[in-house]
Amino acid sequence: MFRPAIRPLFLSFIAVAFPIFLLLVLLDDGLHPDWTALSVATIAMALCTLLSAWALQRLFPVRISADGILGHSIWGFRRFVRWEHIAVARPFRILNLHYLRLYSATERTVTWLPLFPTEPHAFYTAIRSAMPPDSPVSAYIDNA
Repeated sequence: MFRPAIRPLFLSFIAVAFPIFLLLVLLDDGLHPDWTALSVATIAMALCTLLSAWALQRLFPVRISADGILGHSIWGFRRFVRWEHIAVARPFRILNLHYLRLYSATERTVTWLPLFPTEPHAFYTAIRSAMPPDSPVSAYIDNA
């Protein structure tokens, strides 16, 4: 079982949350914010984003097997796609988080595979050893 890494999740959340947070504080208090309240709120925001990153890391593990990949849909539902049923693999990047979308040939589902695991070497080794040589995934895994 492989989990997404916390650091990229945390940095992405901070990159989105911090500018919005600062904008709201400056709009609320003008250009003279209460620095004590601002520092306490910044620490609280950092802790919330860290907790969110930890929760996502725990809730969305990926399993690689000789049969296929167990990942998740965009809505968080677990999806299993067999190696021979992967019709297309397409990369997707949001906030510097790299994913591989695996489209099934037999179902109308998409399985999302995060490409920022906590153990990258073991993750890519497991995929390389489990996938068939003609898999569409190999074009994106062999380069990693």
